[in-house]
Amino acid sequence: MTEITLDFDLLWRNNVPPQKVVMGLAFYGRGFTVFSTSCTEPGCTFSSGSLPGNCSQTSSMLMNSEIKNIMALRGIESSLDQDAEVKILTWDDQWTTYDGASSFKLKTDFARSECLGGVMVWAVSHDDSSGTFSRSLSDTTIRPFTSLAGYHSDGGPSANIIVYEQHPQSEHVIELQVIPQFFQTITAGNLVSGSPIHYNPVPFEFFATAGQIPGSLGAINLPFLANVRASPIGQSTAQSPAERVMYPLGATKNAADFYLLRSKFNGVKASIFKNSENIVDNMDIYTADLTNPSIALKGLRDVIAVWAYLNDPPVTQSVVNVANNVRAQLAITAQRWPLQPSGFPIDLVNAWDEWFPDMLIHQAERSSLWIEDQITAMRRSWQGQTGNTKAFADGALYSLEVQRLRYVSAFAITLSL
Repeated sequence: MTEITLDFDLLWRNNVPPQKVVMGLAFYGRGFTVFSTSCTEPGCTFSSGSLPGNCSQTSSMLMNSEIKNIMALRGIESSLDQDAEVKILTWDDQWTTYDGASSFKLKTDFARSECLGGVMVWAVSHDDSSGTFSRSLSDTTIRPFTSLAGYHSDGGPSANIIVYEQHPQSEHVIELQVIPQFFQTITAGNLVSGSPIHYNPVPFEFFATAGQIPGSLGAINLPFLANVRASPIGQSTAQSPAERVMYPLGATKNAADFYLLRSKFNGVKASIFKNSENIVDNMDIYTADLTNPSIALKGLRDVIAVWAYLNDPPVTQSVVNVANNVRAQLAITAQRWPLQPSGFPIDLVNAWDEWFPDMLIHQAERSSLWIEDQITAMRRSWQGQTGNTKAFADGALYSLEVQRLRYVSAFAITLSL
């Protein structure tokens, strides 16, 4: 990194505008054969270039795909040299340096700090078949959320034999807490957004006690669906409405609408839909931090990414599928409960048809206002500051504002209910 800094210094001393400079990154590594396997640290003696790779067929150079294969076959890991900002991999008498996710971040952070015109790589053909390094580099740049492939794979490195270190989780497209929220609010006269309802409020007794018998189960937990077949086919045959309504959200035998998401991102989505006032914790501290704007910017990107994810066509269709299957279970319950000895009419279907879209739009609007407030707070904190970090923060906030309008404010979902 010292040499890179000196090279750029030559450009600055000759008044080359930073925005006209693009920094090159490599999808290949430089390698050597060490003189002695007892000395493999930087500064040790080397006897020759490294052995040629199977594909590159060139001494002293290995494509990143070849490096990845070596690590997988030998079960070894590289280390990061913080000073040189490169990754180092050693095995037998071979020694090579290359760029990976951590060193890409260090170098792209450097590019931002210098207000460069951008970064480029040579060459994408050196990446592996999963695009590991392209994705690693993409993760360090300010971009919209990347679409997921489906519940079998998130389209990223976790689809490989080697487990992705970010620990993806199975994700319910409709959060589990949405169903309890629905049941808790449909006895009242207003929707989540505060708008008045047009359906008949569901009597509180349906959730409290069946037939108002003290200590008895609420109707929602009674097994009065014991002899009712699953509808649609493949849904639950559980005896109580509570179990049937939860099943469409996802289960071991109902995984068609599951997706894999990184655990931290999944947590942000859960925070939104459980109505957390602070969607991301400690944002008031992060937006005021003039030493490291990246933490606050990441928090904003994560919230925007939730709505970009929900706007992705396959995910949107899954939301519709799950919502319709929940509706089907509510319809069965609404049909069967009035036939019970202590039953009474319950307008569950109309309640769901009105409540669920209102809840989604309300959460999108709430998220949009939250993002807008954080951007305003961050701009206020950085007002009057100067330098490259200020320029980076201003550019990032502008990009995030555009993404907020594109993915969050414009959020719309068509429910075929």
